[in-house]
Amino acid sequence: MKKYLACILALALMLALCACGGDPEPSGTEGAPAQSASVLEGLEFESNGDGTCMLVGIGSYTGTELVISGTSPEGETITAIGEAAFMGCTSIEKLTISGVELTVHSGAFFECTNLSEFTIKNSTLTLEYSVFDETSVETVQIENSTVNAGEEAFYTDTLVGITIKDSTVNFGDGAIFSDTLVSITAQSSTVVFEGEGYYPSLQELMFTNCDVTIADDMFSFSESLTTLIVEGGSAEIGEQAFENCENLTTLTLKCRASLGEEAFGDCSSLTSVEFSDDHIELGNEAFAWCNSLTTVTIGNADVDFGEDVFYECPEELIIHLDGKKFNSAF
Repeated sequence: MKKYLACILALALMLALCACGGDPEPSGTEGAPAQSASVLEGLEFESNGDGTCMLVGIGSYTGTELVISGTSPEGETITAIGEAAFMGCTSIEKLTISGVELTVHSGAFFECTNLSEFTIKNSTLTLEYSVFDETSVETVQIENSTVNAGEEAFYTDTLVGITIKDSTVNFGDGAIFSDTLVSITAQSSTVVFEGEGYYPSLQELMFTNCDVTIADDMFSFSESLTTLIVEGGSAEIGEQAFENCENLTTLTLKCRASLGEEAFGDCSSLTSVEFSDDHIELGNEAFAWCNSLTTVTIGNADVDFGEDVFYECPEELIIHLDGKKFNSAF
């Protein structure tokens, strides 16, 4: 009887192995798992019939740290994560996408309530509508990648910080929609903000050696914003991009800078502005109605002044330009 039962169990094991795609991978030395064992084993894929595939579901995967990289267990190149592919998955806590070129379709991680960290490395990524809606994502890290984020791609009530390094990132219209986002920082990157979003808790925007483009009205009426720093690279800031940011107190643009009309209009708490010695374009009424502004330091920059750049600023405003001082009537 025991011999018969052993045969049945052995047969069941063989069938299970066949269902998972063949023989089990050999274990590594000294008890470590073999490098050839796929970290994606158990996930569901849909072949495109041309050597590529789409990741379409959680399948039997039970890991907490999901790394999507390269190819499926069958050796096909992963080019997409399907719509609602991981909807309602509660096991995944950390997600890393590395070394791939793919599209993450709408709602791919909808209601993954324990997902708190999202990292993109060495990848080209398109994020569609509401990819992270109803998740617990707190941090997004982008490194050495190209990312295009669609409408409400970062729709979440838990996001605190976005960090970008050595990357090109395009935030489309409404890409950021978060009650809790506090900071966006970037180094050695190209960052484009195409249109408005929702981020009432945003406090700081900090860019080092970056080329930054900010669309018209992008951060206007951001009541919590206190700090905008761009050091090195360039900043192209659209019309009324920061209008009525009433708590903005620190503004440093030590870079090539172009400011649209009323770019910082009516920023009532702004007391000083510091520019670099690089080329600067100040649009019409760029700092109009900044009624606390008393110091603007420009240095030796080549400056193109629009009309009424400092309209209705305090009479005591002093502009330091090429080592000389001018009043607000300059």
